[in-house]
Amino acid sequence: MQTVSSHQAGSSLSVMQRLRALGPGIMMAAAAVGGSHLVASTKAGAIYGWQLAALILLVNLFKYPFFRAGVQYTAGTGETLVEGYARLGRPYLWLFVALSAVSGVINTAALTLFSASLLSYFVPFDLSLTVLSTIIVITCLVILIAGHYKALDLLAKVIMATLTCATLVAVTVAVGNPVAVEPSFNAPSIWSVAAIGFIVVTMGWMPAPIEISSITSVWLKRKAQSEPINAQAALFDFNVGYIGTALLAIVFLSLGALLLHGSGVELKQSGIGFSHQLVSLYAATIGEWSRYLIAVVAFFCIFGSTITVIDGYARVVSESQRLLREQTEAEAKPAVTQGWMVLIAVLALAIVAFWTGALLTMLDFAMVAAFVTTPFFALLNYILVTKHRLPPEVTMSKAMRALAITGLVYLFGFLAVFVWWKWLM
Repeated sequence: MQTVSSHQAGSSLSVMQRLRALGPGIMMAAAAVGGSHLVASTKAGAIYGWQLAALILLVNLFKYPFFRAGVQYTAGTGETLVEGYARLGRPYLWLFVALSAVSGVINTAALTLFSASLLSYFVPFDLSLTVLSTIIVITCLVILIAGHYKALDLLAKVIMATLTCATLVAVTVAVGNPVAVEPSFNAPSIWSVAAIGFIVVTMGWMPAPIEISSITSVWLKRKAQSEPINAQAALFDFNVGYIGTALLAIVFLSLGALLLHGSGVELKQSGIGFSHQLVSLYAATIGEWSRYLIAVVAFFCIFGSTITVIDGYARVVSESQRLLREQTEAEAKPAVTQGWMVLIAVLALAIVAFWTGALLTMLDFAMVAAFVTTPFFALLNYILVTKHRLPPEVTMSKAMRALAITGLVYLFGFLAVFVWWKWLM
């Protein structure tokens, strides 16, 4: 079995080495740009204009060391972060698998419903959201089970390339056709108690829930089983994906600031309602021809997240199951991971079909649970990459340690603010 290698660490990477390494980081980006970008970032621009741009970049910077830890740990030890949690103690692994299983099902349900609503733009006849959701789920499972990892790897690259190009075109068009600001409009300030809830939620999910770091490490190890990957190249792949998500967040914020901020339009509260509103407003502002451009942007954004979330959560839950049963990697069967993919997708589809009305409540629970546990798993990631003697090219530098400490202060600080706002105000 191939593992992530650290040879040639001192030499520069060729263009082909960099291109071959692209995969896990791009899939992380595809998983991250769902609701947190299309909805949260665009709403941030729509409500507060450009005020949150610097904060979004800072949040991505502060969280960088903890998402990077997944690549560092796997590149340095050959193990996934999930195996690292198991080494720290079974209680950490149980907490992780419980959070991942619940989040995987609820997030998949939300993204599936979201994808189905956007798919309706391209279907020439009326179909119910349940039927469209079933089409989305079956498509995802066929790609994942029949095509395995390589199909997802290729699809993620195509989706991110399409999404990036279409979004940049959309913003370029929007720059030339900004919304007319109402004369009586007064922009709300981010320095107010009323803004705390929105900012905490937006920043907590930017660029993605912390468990995505463990999913990235599982994808990296899986890729290394089929081809040799230089540790330097693995970090390059991660940086491309992570920096790309940060820049896309600003691009989506720009869409909100240019098309909605100051327009006087009342924003829809649900993600589905807001995405359709964005598509309609874009068509009304720029022209009907642009309706399908922004619809393509939105659909690829959410569908990419849907398929990568199903695959990623299934892999980490399957890996956790193996470790809890104390099985070796040789004893692990691909059918177990595929079984989790099917189970997560079917449970998500059941929520869409029978409990759609409770989906927002479930999402709120998943969001709060993920937000509350994020600082603690960030701390675990920091411990894992600092307590092990890793190869020099993936060892955390002094500057990165300082950034990580600052990030932990930020995460625990935001958690304190969230607790104060949610339960003590």
